[in-house]
Amino acid sequence: MSRWLPLVLALLALPACGELVPIPVADTLLHIEIESDAVESGRGLPLTVVRSSREDLQPEAWDDAQLAPLELVLLERSQRASDGHVEERRRYRAYAFTRADLRISPPTFTAHDRQRAESYRATAAAIHLRVLPALDAQAPGPPEFPLEPLAEPRPRVAWLGLVLLGALLLGGALARRGRRARVPAAPVTAAAAPTGAEGRTAEARLEALRAAGGETPARRSAHVVAAARILREFVAARFDVPARARTSEELRDVRAPGAEDTGLDGPTVWPTLRAADVCIFARRPPSPTECEHALACALAFVRASPGAGA
Repeated sequence: MSRWLPLVLALLALPACGELVPIPVADTLLHIEIESDAVESGRGLPLTVVRSSREDLQPEAWDDAQLAPLELVLLERSQRASDGHVEERRRYRAYAFTRADLRISPPTFTAHDRQRAESYRATAAAIHLRVLPALDAQAPGPPEFPLEPLAEPRPRVAWLGLVLLGALLLGGALARRGRRARVPAAPVTAAAAPTGAEGRTAEARLEALRAAGGETPARRSAHVVAAARILREFVAARFDVPARARTSEELRDVRAPGAEDTGLDGPTVWPTLRAADVCIFARRPPSPTECEHALACALAFVRASPGAGA
């Protein structure tokens, strides 16, 4: 019985392992596995990138930007080797923040043979996605308010004596002096300054966000989400629009009285709302440039609103 025990255990384990698909025999191969040809705006869609190449080739690093404008969140990465070939699988959750259907150019995968100075290139099929609205126009349901990002935890400082304490105090003083010497970046096109109380309040709060700085990804995400909230409050007070009870997609379609020149769907409103949606739903923090652009666009809209608060 002891002779057959390993074989019996192996046969019993086969159903749990599932069918092992062999790696295709090719120099390079790229395949994009996507669950559906339609994606709901702002809602994740499972997507997998499968790359394989000969074991003796050096593959280039994968770039998520090849699937732009989809926003990708990496969930899992795995790799296996068989019969002289290596396969890499990258599992994502993909988000679309646009109302128009998407057509993504065929992504590519390149691997190099260092000894022969040759390169092998594989191309996947183009991706066509229908973008569905997040809400049913006939029955939109109750409003859903986005969650605020968690506050950034304060670092714990280990006190190592008077020498370390003096060094920390000196470094803090030099850092504060450097921050005071910074010149703030010029805002995006700004028209006349607002005259109403809500305009002055919104402008002051947005300027405070810009002055606070965004040294970390978590802080930049918090600033962009806060800027979108300030913008919604200003639109609600200035144009009598229930901005906080509307999604970004719904708010973009609103034509508020008195906003015919600027428009709630104008180029200074949508970048801030879209950047906040990416932070909240895709969990992707903005770059320093994206954060500054979102804050500057919100300021530009507040300042350009005709007769704000008159």
